[in-house]
Amino acid sequence: VARGMVSIVIAIIFGSCYLKTRPKAVDTFSELLGRVGLIFLSNFFMGIIFFTSAISSMAVEREAFYREKAGRMYHPVPYAMTFSIAETPYLIFFAFLHVGVLWGFVDFYPGVDRFFFHFLFYLFYVAALTFFAQFLVAALPDQGTAQTIGTAFLSLTALVAGFNITPNNIPDYLVFAYWIAPIHYTLEGVIVTQFHG
Repeated sequence: VARGMVSIVIAIIFGSCYLKTRPKAVDTFSELLGRVGLIFLSNFFMGIIFFTSAISSMAVEREAFYREKAGRMYHPVPYAMTFSIAETPYLIFFAFLHVGVLWGFVDFYPGVDRFFFHFLFYLFYVAALTFFAQFLVAALPDQGTAQTIGTAFLSLTALVAGFNITPNNIPDYLVFAYWIAPIHYTLEGVIVTQFHG
């Protein structure tokens, strides 16, 4: 419920910044950059929210998992699969909620196909971060370590995702981060499906 409310509130906040902007109004580079910035920031901000909420909810279940695993009741693979299966309907619903509200406010280029692609890229992004957070909690010794490493990863990849620093200007030693950044693929996918044609 909390993620649903946050999805709506964040979509309203970001959408209200572009309430009067219409698709035909994107004539200059600065207007295009503003739209791309909206896509980047709204996706990245919601990705962080999904990431942090997944870490805290998975950390709560961790003790029960170790207790049941010691009693030979749980096996790690089916346990991880159940978390993924249980999380998927929530991810789909909250992604549809966020993209639907944001789409209504911003009035992106019309078309069901463009809405669907925006929804799909956003869904894959928040799902990737949710499952990455669950992996970090399972793989690392405690919640604090998972939170620290995950936040460092998200910060680095957001910096070199192609919005703040263009791919041509990324230092050679950070190019790998550009290719592993989930927000990079989300940003490219949404931009291509929104502004092509």
